Amino acid sequence: ISCYSTAMVGGSGDAIGGLVGYNRRLYHTSHSEIISCYATGDVNGVGESVGGLVGFNDGLIISCFATGIVTGTDRRVGGLAGFSGASIISACYAIGDVTGDADVGGLVGGNCYASTITSCYSKGYVRGNSIVGGLVGRNDESGINFSYSIGCVQGDNSTGGLIGWNNALDMVTSSFWDVNTGCLTESAGGIGLPTDQMQMLDTFINAGWDLTNETTNGTADIWRLCVDGDYPLLTWQFGSDYSCPDGVSTEDLLYLSNQWLETDLEPFTSADRTGDGKVNFYDYSLLAEQFQP
Repeated sequence: ISCYSTAMVGGSGDAIGGLVGYNRRLYHTSHSEIISCYATGDVNGVGESVGGLVGFNDGLIISCFATGIVTGTDRRVGGLAGFSGASIISACYAIGDVTGDADVGGLVGGNCYASTITSCYSKGYVRGNSIVGGLVGRNDESGINFSYSIGCVQGDNSTGGLIGWNNALDMVTSSFWDVNTGCLTESAGGIGLPTDQMQMLDTFINAGWDLTNETTNGTADIWRLCVDGDYPLLTWQFGSDYSCPDGVSTEDLLYLSNQWLETDLEPFTSADRTGDGKVNFYDYSLLAEQFQP
């Protein structure tokens, strides 16, 4: 929890990651967890499963990000994770360019074995030979929900704006790619929209996204888009600035007060910015540090 790496990483063999090589299931029953962590260095790998944060993942990755350029010579190359199997990736993003051979994605190269990607986005330029996608290269019987990509995608075979290859079409819901910036009008899943619609609040509210300053789609406030003209971002990226308008002020104090002493929350959502699943004095102290009357 709350760890990071700024190092450039290179290696040969399987599972090369900017922070972790293997994020493996513990004792074959419970998941290992990477929460509120990031990696900013470039990653270069010769072998399978190369990722900006994690090479091979079958655990949990929550509220994390990677910004480095990711380059692999083989399959399963992703901006955040090279391969994700029987796992959950939630509220994460990757913005670095990604290059690989096959199963190449802006966020995850291969999303397989009943994995789930939810509330994530990617922005990097994605290139590969086959099975290349703006968010995910290969999606094999796995879910992708409430996510988007905007990076340009280039490949020779099975290439898509959001997903390159997909055998679980009904498991991809409320997810989009920008057909203008993504360089493609086709995808193996998801909905392609022009930039102006990708930057409209109503697009995401109508698709069921849980955003700040609306309660129709939930109160966790996972996403934030205050006004039209930009892409949605994850609310945890804004620290203690919980609500629109921008800036940590009285509105945010009222927001926190309305959730005071709530428990069993998803980490880093709503007013729980410490990730302990509770809204208490620790969260209040973070708000007080950033308060600007």
